[in-house]
Parts: sequence; structure tokens; C-alpha cells
Amino acid sequence: MTRAVLSFPTAAISLVAPPEVLAEVEALYPGAPTKRRFPAEESTLSVTAGEGRYRLETTPGPPRRFRTAADAALALALEIERLVLARRGDRPALHAGGVEVDGGAWLLAGRAESGKTSTTFQLAELGCPLLCEEIAILDPENRVLPFPQALRLEPDFVEEARRDGPPRGELTAGPDRLLRYRPPRRARAPRPLTALLLPRYRPSEPPRLARREPAESILELLGHCFEPLADEEPLFDRILTLAHSTPIHELVYPDAGSARRLLLELLDRGPE
Repeated sequence: MTRAVLSFPTAAISLVAPPEVLAEVEALYPGAPTKRRFPAEESTLSVTAGEGRYRLETTPGPPRRFRTAADAALALALEIERLVLARRGDRPALHAGGVEVDGGAWLLAGRAESGKTSTTFQLAELGCPLLCEEIAILDPENRVLPFPQALRLEPDFVEEARRDGPPRGELTAGPDRLLRYRPPRRARAPRPLTALLLPRYRPSEPPRLARREPAESILELLGHCFEPLADEEPLFDRILTLAHSTPIHELVYPDAGSARRLLLELLDRGPE
């Protein structure tokens, strides 16, 4: 058994597991620092091996068993996300990817299958350091906290994106049919939020990039927020303020090539 302490936004987490499981976790969280950066009580997650299976101890609930180290690591990743969200206090958290652009943070908010991760991948390939994936937590100064994760991508999309050239980041096969992407650059410090993007992967529609008004975006942005730990009113106030102070763009694209062209256009002119 091996012990490693990883530091994430809002939580330091101690992992006790066989080396092969920890190696899979490190592949899911590339660049996660092993020293604390945020004051938090350390939590411990434990995986043991025996009889050809891995056993994850969780509280509450009975132990869970997995046949492979990769499956055990994916379950650990879900527990890590649960702890990170549970320790965030009154900080809002969005289901979003994020990259650094000119010292600021661009968040790409969306539900599953919206194209959020694919668009984050495109920006990372265009040279923007990856800030976060799946979970974007904002501090009181509206800075996005770094939460490094490997992107999980559909092979068909990656193959389509490769027509523009070989990937700059590292791609490896995952245990769930998806490809894992480790970006070439990562942001390692909080960045002020400077733009919100709403990706729409729609194969039957022409590509377009449009500025959204705050009033028509607030309810959607609230729908992309993780449930608050306490009162909902502070979350509504924060999102209302963000919507009125941050440029919001809708990005509709039918394929990887058109998404790349729209992103290049937006990067060239800035979020306005």
C-alpha cells in the first residue's frame, strides 16, 4: 500500500491505495500538487486489494469492489469531487471547464453532451493553459480556482479534430472507451473570470458565435451550478452579478473544424 496526499481546491485528500491505483488517479488529475495550498482538514480515501479485486472504503455506505485498478481510480475520482464540493463552503461551483486567456479565466458551462469538454479541448490545443474541467469553483473575488483533471473525449471527435494537425497534448486510451487528454499547459493559480462561453454541439445547425444578454442567460447559468450547501439566495445574487459583469457568448457548432474557427475568431477579438 502507498500513501499520497493531493491538494485540491478546498480540500487536501490523503489516498491510501496500491501503487497501480494511485498511478491511475495521477493520470486523471495531472499536475495536482502534493502539498497543501488551501487550509482544509485532510480527508482519507482508502482502496485495498485482495482476491483479484479492489475494495474502496466509503463513509457512509458499504465498501465497493472493482475488478481493475482503472475502475477503482474512476470511483476514487468521484469521491474526490464529492469531497471538493462538500468543502467549498459558500463558494459557487459550476459544471464547467475553464482555460486561462491573457491572464483571465474563460469558463465553458454546459450539461453533458453539450460540447463543453470538446470546446475546452479545442482551446487547450490552441495554446490556452487548462484551468479546470467538470468543476469550476469561484472564490469571493470571482477568481476561478485551478482544479486539474484529464479531459475525457469521444474518439470520433478527437479523430475529426486531428485533421488540423497532431494533438499538442497527450492522448491515452481510458478504461471507459473514452480518450484521456493531458493538456500541454496548465494554469496553476486562481485567475479572474473574464468570459463565459455556452457551447452548443448541434450537427444540424450552421456555426455561429453570438453575444448573449444577461437576462436571457441567468436561469441557464443557475442550471449549470452545483446545488448550494446552504441558502440558495447568495448563489442567485452571485450569478446575477456575474451575468451582468462578464461577457457571455453562445458558441454553436456542427463539427470540430467550425468550433476551432469560431474560437480563433473569439480569441483574436477578445471577449469584448
